[in-house]
Amino acid sequence: MTKLRATTALAADIARIDRQRFNEAVAAEFYLCAPPTVAGRARSFGVNDLIALYIYGRLNDEGVIPRHAGQVACRLLNFMNEVGADLDHALYVVCEGRPAAWVRRERFDLAATHMSGGEITSVRDWYLRPIRDRIIARLEAEDESRVLGPVGDGD
Repeated sequence: MTKLRATTALAADIARIDRQRFNEAVAAEFYLCAPPTVAGRARSFGVNDLIALYIYGRLNDEGVIPRHAGQVACRLLNFMNEVGADLDHALYVVCEGRPAAWVRRERFDLAATHMSGGEITSVRDWYLRPIRDRIIARLEAEDESRVLGPVGDGD
């Protein structure tokens, strides 16, 4: 995986979200997994951060309130960081009376009716591979377009 990172401005563009609305969600503690920052410095988003932010944006587009979308996205980020692998698919499983959870698609029985003692009420399959591929391609394109050092006639 690439080690390239994005500032908040680029991250918002990649994730197709409004940067100001994102900053407001962070300030309101709706999006608790934003990369840390200090005054005067931009946040630095890695690939998994950008995938979670992209999912947050799509949920907002679907009308999910920012607080809930932030919880879902941050759970995904924690899940991706825990499994430590490039997931093609991740399932978001909601159970009656239990906290929702992200699981690996290949480790989930799609015919299951219960999980962790709770009745499954919904399963959503997020296809992460194309999202990750687009993010990496964009980061690489941005990196290639950067000019480092002085620009002048004496190349």
